[in-house]
Amino acid sequence: VSLNPNLNYHTTKTCSESSPVLFPWTLTLTSNPFMATFRDLKVYQLCRKLNKDIFLLMKNPAFDRNVRDQLSRASMSIALNIAEGSGRFSHKDKRNFYVISRASASECIALLDIVEDFQLVTQEEADQFRSRYEELSKMLFGMIRSLDTHLQKDAG
Repeated sequence: VSLNPNLNYHTTKTCSESSPVLFPWTLTLTSNPFMATFRDLKVYQLCRKLNKDIFLLMKNPAFDRNVRDQLSRASMSIALNIAEGSGRFSHKDKRNFYVISRASASECIALLDIVEDFQLVTQEEADQFRSRYEELSKMLFGMIRSLDTHLQKDAG
C-alpha cells in the first residue's frame, strides 16, 4: 500500500490479523493546502463575525427570551448548515444544506424587522444587520447556483 505523506492514517488491528487495517474514511489531513474546509470559506467567516455581533446585541435585557432564542438559533443555523453542507460529498446534499442556510438568513432578516417594529433596535442597527444577512444570502445563492450547474452537468 502506497501512503500519501500529507495524510495521517488512523489504524486499528483486528482480532484475526497482526497487521493494521487502514480505513480510508477516517483519514485526517495534516497539511494539505489543496484541501479547503468550511472554515476557509469567506461566507462562513463572515457568518462567524455576524453571529458574534448578534450575540452581543442579544445581551440587551429589553429582548424577550423567545425573540433572543429564535434569532440566535436562526443565526447559528446559517453557520451550522454551511459546515454540514460542506462536509457532504454529493452536490445535491451540499445544495440542500446551503438552501437551508439561506432560508435561515431570511428568517434572521424577518426577525430583525420584528424587533425593529417593537423598537428593540434602532432602524440603523436593524439595517446594518439586515445588510450583513443579505450579503450572506447572496453568497449562499451563488454557491447554490454553482451547485445547480454541477447537478445539470451530472444529469446530462
